[in-house]
Amino acid sequence: MAVPNCIDIGDANDFLTKDQNRVSGRIARSLAINSPWVNVIETGTFMAGVSDTQRSVVQEAIAPALSQCAPVWGSFTCNRPPQTVCYGSTEYQYSPEQYFEKSCPLCLQTSFSAFRNSIRMVEMSYTDHITTLWNSWIRAKLFTLSATKVVADSTATSFDQIVARGFATNFPAGRNPNSPLTFRFLKFIANYLTHTLLAGSEFKWNNGALGGFRLITDQQTIDNFRNDDGIRLDLRAIAAGCCDKGMNMLGSYAWLGPWQGIEFGVDQSIIRVSGVRPDGSVCCVEPFLSEAATQGTKRVVNPAWLSAPYQISFLMAKGSFIREIPEEFLGEGLTKFERQNWGGKITWHNVLDNCDNITGNKGFHYWNLAAAIRPERPEFVIPILHTRCVDDMGLIACTPQGYYAQCV
Repeated sequence: MAVPNCIDIGDANDFLTKDQNRVSGRIARSLAINSPWVNVIETGTFMAGVSDTQRSVVQEAIAPALSQCAPVWGSFTCNRPPQTVCYGSTEYQYSPEQYFEKSCPLCLQTSFSAFRNSIRMVEMSYTDHITTLWNSWIRAKLFTLSATKVVADSTATSFDQIVARGFATNFPAGRNPNSPLTFRFLKFIANYLTHTLLAGSEFKWNNGALGGFRLITDQQTIDNFRNDDGIRLDLRAIAAGCCDKGMNMLGSYAWLGPWQGIEFGVDQSIIRVSGVRPDGSVCCVEPFLSEAATQGTKRVVNPAWLSAPYQISFLMAKGSFIREIPEEFLGEGLTKFERQNWGGKITWHNVLDNCDNITGNKGFHYWNLAAAIRPERPEFVIPILHTRCVDDMGLIACTPQGYYAQCV
């Protein structure tokens, strides 16, 4: 019996069209492979044979039994009884999630007549797409589960008014951003992360003098930081001391810095927001839309995302969450399963049958993604909701030479 929508070959294969006048075939690749989300948190293994819901128990700092303002010690005697100090821990429960996709089907005859390397380029496109899937999922999970959220609202009279605390919390209720993310405000939050949330040197990337937190934001915000006096001086010193490193930090999509204890990473599809609800939840705008191409559809940037008034940048310390990939499980006893790859590896699927694929000339690609986000220190991820100001494009009005009122 034929399986519908499995190996039927349709118009999707037209990307393999042969053309005797074609010089080369190109593919539009995204910058998602350079996005910092995939490597911003550590990875681990979600163990098989335990449960589909597991626990993450975090040892908390010891609460003092003695006053910190006016500690009073007793007299020096032989019979001094000890003060009991108990430890505390926080428990989180987490479970794996899964996403499964397959490609449009391919057949030998269509592929045989296509221009050379066309299938390989399509596979490259799938690879970029899988990275985008990981980036968006990690970003969304960290945003949802973060235990510290901040709004850039200049009308606040204290920091407590614009910060929300609690696992999987919303932004502070009733607060709307009215300021862009400035480097001075970013340093203020970094100090809060260090001294109030106790993210010490062991929770910074590159321990030691070069250690720092990480900020993930858009390129324009980072460019605005470069215009800050302190950052400008740092860049001049770096470029003067080592030209290659200075040039890389000025133009790279990789991690930049640290500048004054903060590294910067660029997110090309950062979360942008059209509005904030009274309870502090936000209305997210999709960064991409689907548009008809010559054959099939293509991805285009959403105009509403380009014009969104608000944006969410992330300041993070190390050790906040762990991405756990399910352990491979091959079965027990007589029950055996095929090997699994939950990391999104592209696999070619070509199964012979007695109906539709007798010769084995039809098949498709597929990829399977599964992971769990294990909370460790969710307060170490701080989404910052801020305003997007009108970009300064550097254009200056002037009177052109030989000015004419109209074309003649």
